[in-house]
Order: sequence, then C-alpha cells, then structure tokens
Amino acid sequence: MLHDFVHLEDGDWLLQNGANSAVGQAVIQIAASMGVRTINFLRDRDDLTGVTRELQELGATHVLTYDTLANEATRNQVQEWTGGKPIRLGLNCIGGRDTMFMARLLGQDAHLVSYGAMSKQPLSLSTSQLIFKNLKCYGFWQTRWYNDHDHTQREKLMDKLVALVQCGKFREPKHEIVKIDAHLTDDEATAVVRNAVKRAAEGRCGKKSPSKD
Repeated sequence: MLHDFVHLEDGDWLLQNGANSAVGQAVIQIAASMGVRTINFLRDRDDLTGVTRELQELGATHVLTYDTLANEATRNQVQEWTGGKPIRLGLNCIGGRDTMFMARLLGQDAHLVSYGAMSKQPLSLSTSQLIFKNLKCYGFWQTRWYNDHDHTQREKLMDKLVALVQCGKFREPKHEIVKIDAHLTDDEATAVVRNAVKRAAEGRCGKKSPSKD
C-alpha cells in the first residue's frame, strides 16, 4: 500500500485511520524508515495518552482522534504541520463519515486506499473531492496482491521487511496470546474467542493470537 499507488519520498506525508491496529503500527514503522511522516487517527479512549506515546515511539509523527476530524482547526493544524505540502496518500480501514472527513485533508491528485471497513458503514466521499481535487480511490486486498505477484516479487517484499526487523526499525505489533485450554468444551472455547474478539474491537487489548493448548 505504501508503494503500489503513489511514489512517496523522504519528507512526504500520509494519513491513516485505524492507526493503533496491527496494520496501522506496521505502516507507521515502514513509513518512518522511508522518511515519510504520518498523521494518524484513532478512536478516543481512556488510555489515549499511553496509546499515543506508544505510536510515537514507533515513529508516528502526529496522532489525533476521529472526534477532531470535522473541526476546521484540525485542517488548519495539518496545513501548519505539512507547511502546505499536499498529502498524496490516505489509508482507510474504517469507512463511514470519519473517512470522508479524513479524505478532505488530502491534497490534489491524492490516492485513498481502502483495505477494511471496521465501522461497517459505506465509504462516504464528497463528490467535489472527485471532481475538483481528482481524488483517486482504490481497494486493496492482500490475497489479491499475493495472487498478482510471483514468488520473486513476494520474496523481495519479505526481504525488505526482514531487513527492517534486523536493523531495529520494525517490531511486531503489541499483542497478547489468548490460550484455549484443551479441556474446554466447544461452547466454552467459542466464548473465549468471542470475548477476545469483542475486547479487541473495543480497543481494550492488543491484537489477539489464539492458540490451542
């Protein structure tokens, strides 16, 4: 997503929502390794200060909540941060009106890439963005990317990621292991998984990795 839609260079900017997700954390780190600055949006929460600090430690340039998206002050703040430099890439995994407001921060001829729809709401965009700002919208599905690229291309991507890990510029997203004990019934195991998914969706924990003991 950081390479296939627009060529980003050192000093460029991108926007993304779902910034505290596993993908969001990966985007922050990979972008930082490229010298690309990020403006990251996430849901307001009780531990916002702590989550913001964690994302900044990964390389996030700025972190804001969805509640600020509709404010004119936010648009002015972004203009000040970027020095008026157009933001050419936006990454969306939420959908709904929040994405519409985020897209308004993109510059002329920008690219909005959607890879998820966590809000379960339609992607709402202003017609004026398409007509006057020439906004280009795409969908991204990792499975399709793998199917469209051969082994050599996939291996090249993995080599880049491994190199970032080895030099300390990329670390795994914050997560916790959810253990499903072997003695649990199917209904009990299902309840454990559902509770973990619910807590993750509410932002009360890191990415979940179920394991069967």
